[in-house]
Amino acid sequence: MVLRFPCDQNCDEFVAKEMESRDFHRGKVSPPRDEQGVREYSDNCDSATDRRKLVFEDAKNEIAGAVKISQIFLKGFCSAYLAYYLFENFTGRDLMTHEIRAILQ
Repeated sequence: MVLRFPCDQNCDEFVAKEMESRDFHRGKVSPPRDEQGVREYSDNCDSATDRRKLVFEDAKNEIAGAVKISQIFLKGFCSAYLAYYLFENFTGRDLMTHEIRAILQ
């Protein structure tokens, strides 16, 4: 698995993957569901308080999911929120375990 910042070229593939996983994600996460949503997700993907990356399966260079660290606070009490998900056809293989460990380091 490889983490990369999202870009406009990822829109079509991301939307297609979300459409395939919509029922699987229902009630759990709310990924962007259209091109505009993916572009908004991509905006400010590397700000002082937000980091958003897409998870790619390295072997196929295919989007497998996404990771977001938000509300990053690095003064005094360091804290942040971590959100992540995989698209349905990438689940059940411990793919995200490695990525989350890498992010936390």
